[in-house]
Amino acid sequence: MEFIHCDAVKIWQFPRDKNFVNVYHFGDHTCLVTNKPYPPVDQIKSMYELNPDFKPCEVSSKLIMNKVETAASREEVEDMAFNLVDDSKARNIKQSVVGKSGDVCRKLFELQNKCVDIYKDPYLLYKFQMLEQNINTSSCKVILSEFKKDRIVKSEWTSNEKNYVFVLKSSKEKLKLLTEIMKLDDIMGEEYVYVDFKENRIKGKGKNLKTLGLSVYHVILKKVVWLVRMDCEKEDKETVLLFLKGIDEMLKQYSDQKINEFRPASGWMMDEGGGLHSALEIKYGAIYCQDKVVTCQLHLNMCRNRHTSSVFIGNDDKEQKIVELRKKINDMVHSTTVNQYNSQYNEVKRFITENNKSSLLKWLQWWDKRRNHVMDAYRDVSAPNTNLARSVTCIYNPLWWFQS
Repeated sequence: MEFIHCDAVKIWQFPRDKNFVNVYHFGDHTCLVTNKPYPPVDQIKSMYELNPDFKPCEVSSKLIMNKVETAASREEVEDMAFNLVDDSKARNIKQSVVGKSGDVCRKLFELQNKCVDIYKDPYLLYKFQMLEQNINTSSCKVILSEFKKDRIVKSEWTSNEKNYVFVLKSSKEKLKLLTEIMKLDDIMGEEYVYVDFKENRIKGKGKNLKTLGLSVYHVILKKVVWLVRMDCEKEDKETVLLFLKGIDEMLKQYSDQKINEFRPASGWMMDEGGGLHSALEIKYGAIYCQDKVVTCQLHLNMCRNRHTSSVFIGNDDKEQKIVELRKKINDMVHSTTVNQYNSQYNEVKRFITENNKSSLLKWLQWWDKRRNHVMDAYRDVSAPNTNLARSVTCIYNPLWWFQS
């Protein structure tokens, strides 16, 4: 592009007692007059609502290609391309569209009404709670919408206390499965329920949400199916307690007050982290958790591999030590009797002490305290070895708020 020199000067004047600006041009302009781009705001908004994960450049490309297919002349395509040459406007529009809390509440409320009126299943979107932070104060506006006594109840209040964003959902068929899981004489009562978190499944403005799910292996369908899901902010015991409370509320309404609490006949399979075990101990008690809760042995093996690989770095016989220690730990985990477990535990402890790897002793003691959950000598012989919830959470597609 050829540079055209221009001696003209543009002067801006801002009068103090006026709310406008004066612009003066001094000299003769030799530069070319350029047109101002006017981005198609409505089309950009519609594009982001359909494709919220699009980048501004992708939106521009899509709109230009749409114009190529529908335009009557080449000039229309060129005008569209010129209006979209600067993607900063599209970027600002995306920030205003994606993750807008008021819009999210409205869409969720519309979907909740649709589940009740059209699908006749209020448990498809049983309850949701959103927060709107007040700009001038530390308080926030809490918006709660839930299904109660054959109708949707919506409530709003201002709170300075700790509140959570969540969306709780299930279905009538899945709640029926929950009631069958609670009966030991039912074919589904022999199955453990699986609990796990899925990271960053729900994308929102400024933060991503996790999904806490309850699943079970369906013996007739021969696959793991999810029963209850809750999109949430944090992975802690308060969130898990909120999740368990929601399950009890749904079962209570579904069974016409006949079932007040969800207790699977066989037990629970979950990971050690995320406040899962502490939440269940608060709700059901420590004795119940010792008998009915087991931990994924696959995660124990992964944890074992990480610790054994790092602790022998720098040793000449590193590979030999790692293989030997892993075998001893594996023998300890799969011991069939208590005496055999105690013997293998002492053998692992001796090996760690002889090799001066005291950091592993704390790790070993940590798992020994949870032997009822994960060690074959203590856990239920019919309990699963792996948390099969992973087979469900791994196929969750990332969603945006108004697609959830």
